[in-house]
Amino acid sequence: MKCQVERLKNFDFTAQIDPNAVDNAIANNSIAVTIAASGNLVESDVVTTKVGYPAVVEGIAFEDNNKNNVYDENIDTLLPNYTVELFKDGENTPSQTVKTDAQGHYRFSTKDFATHKVKFTRDNAIETVVAGDDLNEKASHVVANSTNPTVESSTFRFTDNNKHYVRNIGVFRRRGSVEAKFVDQNDNELQNKVTVKDNALVSESYTATKPNEITKDNLVYVFEKLKDGSAPETGNVTENTQTVTFVYKPKEGGKVEAKFVKAGTNQEISAAETVKPAGVQVGTEYTATSKPEIVENGLKYVYDKVAANSASQNGRVKVDSQTVIFEYTPKAGKPVSAISKIVGTNETINNVAVAADGTQVGTPYSNTPTPEITHNGITYVYNSVLKDSAPSVGNVSEQEQTILYGYIPKKGGQVLAKYLDQNGNAIKNTKIVKATDTPVGTNYSDEPDSEITTENGLVYTFEKIKSGSKTGKVEVNSKEIAYQYKPKLGKGVNVRLITSKDKTVLSEIVLEKDGKQIGTMFSYTHPKEVTDKKGLVYEAEANAKAVNGKISSENQTFEISYKPKKGGKIEAKFVKQDGQEIQNAVEIAKAETQVGTDYSSKSPKEITKDGLVYIFEKLAKDSAPEIGKVKAENQTITYIYAPKKGGSVIERFIDQNGNLIQPNNILRKAGTQVGTPFESNGVNRIEINGRIYELKKVEGKQKGNVEETRSLSTTFSKM
Repeated sequence: MKCQVERLKNFDFTAQIDPNAVDNAIANNSIAVTIAASGNLVESDVVTTKVGYPAVVEGIAFEDNNKNNVYDENIDTLLPNYTVELFKDGENTPSQTVKTDAQGHYRFSTKDFATHKVKFTRDNAIETVVAGDDLNEKASHVVANSTNPTVESSTFRFTDNNKHYVRNIGVFRRRGSVEAKFVDQNDNELQNKVTVKDNALVSESYTATKPNEITKDNLVYVFEKLKDGSAPETGNVTENTQTVTFVYKPKEGGKVEAKFVKAGTNQEISAAETVKPAGVQVGTEYTATSKPEIVENGLKYVYDKVAANSASQNGRVKVDSQTVIFEYTPKAGKPVSAISKIVGTNETINNVAVAADGTQVGTPYSNTPTPEITHNGITYVYNSVLKDSAPSVGNVSEQEQTILYGYIPKKGGQVLAKYLDQNGNAIKNTKIVKATDTPVGTNYSDEPDSEITTENGLVYTFEKIKSGSKTGKVEVNSKEIAYQYKPKLGKGVNVRLITSKDKTVLSEIVLEKDGKQIGTMFSYTHPKEVTDKKGLVYEAEANAKAVNGKISSENQTFEISYKPKKGGKIEAKFVKQDGQEIQNAVEIAKAETQVGTDYSSKSPKEITKDGLVYIFEKLAKDSAPEIGKVKAENQTITYIYAPKKGGSVIERFIDQNGNLIQPNNILRKAGTQVGTPFESNGVNRIEINGRIYELKKVEGKQKGNVEETRSLSTTFSKM
């Protein structure tokens, strides 16, 4: 080792040791110092040191499963993650702390050669530790028995000669087992017990699982309860073996019954029977027994088979109800027949099968004798039941049965013929073709009338046979032949209305058309008046009579005579607005002119009366029309006239140049009735403003009557 020292000082150095030196080997070391001033090398004294490796304490934490206080491989369990602390004796603070590794191992190394101890902090699940042998490296080395979480090992001292110690901790965990048993109500085991927990840690939770049902020897049991005193179904492991005992009771099944039905149907022919009542344990064996024969409502049935939809005849009770269905078929019987014979003979006239061979025994039968039987054309009627007859009402049996009826000949009824119209009404009295009590089977024959006339004269002809037959045989009951007749149709009836004078036809009426029944009544009352196409009116002659009769096969025509009807006169009157006549009346049509004769009248446009002119204004409200027809009463055409308005009459005074020299003189105003007289007084000389005018000429009349347009001018010359 070299170093440079510039001034005097103290210093330490570490001795060098051979890396391969053994423990406690001696190493000699020195130091050489060169003094700078003189350059002299000065070597120190030899330093001696001993080789010393650190001391080690190590060990394991294990669960002593077999509780022998020694670690046994393949039996005990190494415990990882244990807290291990190294304490110097007398001190309360650990010098080192580690945790056990995955193999449960720990290790401390130290150069502090002193007395030490190791403390282990255990898992709370650990129940106890026990002191062990320090000399056995596989033993547990705790100082004393303890149940505290933290325990310590025995002390140990590191020296040069004792640098390695082993300190283990072995712990005991209390363990236990749990088993489950399954018993019936009498404590008999129903199946092998089950291990729920085996050598499990105490306090470890467990749950015992139970089946809801257990089948043993085909019998089904269902869980009922835990046995009194049983360990709970769910709990924690204890040191002792615990037994959870599940008690099972018989599982109640459905009812098993037997039904007896008619084959191919659901019809029960006997009351159902209980083979096993409801509540019997599921799995219990049963056997249903059929009946050889069953009588139901008098009908006999024999066993056939178990139905296809039936439960098994032999089986075991199930949860659901089961029905064993036995099918039965009808038991075949012998036939029943009814034989009809003529009383006093052995002759059979009828044989009827009442019940066929093979009909079910017990089937009711009933037979009523036919009231009538026809045999070889002769009708017989029922008389009585014969000796040795089977009853007419009974049941089919296993022996053949015969009902015997006795018959005697029957008397017949009458045969009638009826004559009817198409509505079924009688048109002639009924005819007896064959009388009552004629022997049944007697032949009869009849023919209908081809034509019938009723009492009221209606005629019918034969149409058809509506019902029955016109030939046949007499029967017990009365028979009817209904002949249907239709109306016999005749010709029509006409009525002509004619003029008496020249036989002109005024009107022709079809009173009855062709095709109405002959004999049908008809009548016609003629009108009092008839108007022809021209509007002329005729009235029936006084001797004209109403038409009456009946439809016949020939056409019928009746004529009624008419004469012209005389009318009143027609005149025209001409009046002023106040009704005063201004002209004599004019005859338009004479009295007794035929009613309906055309007339026409025309009013004069103007009428002058007493010089005054009147102009037509209108017809009076009550006037007959100007154009019309003669009526039975007198008619008056009244024309109303109004005064005809004329022009004004003005007297003018003008000079020779046409200039007005004085105001006009109005002799008649405009609108004055034409014909009204006027007259001018005439003036021969006029003086105006000192000027004198003398009459020179007059234009127009100075005297006259008002016209439609009129004026008067007087011309004067200046003097």
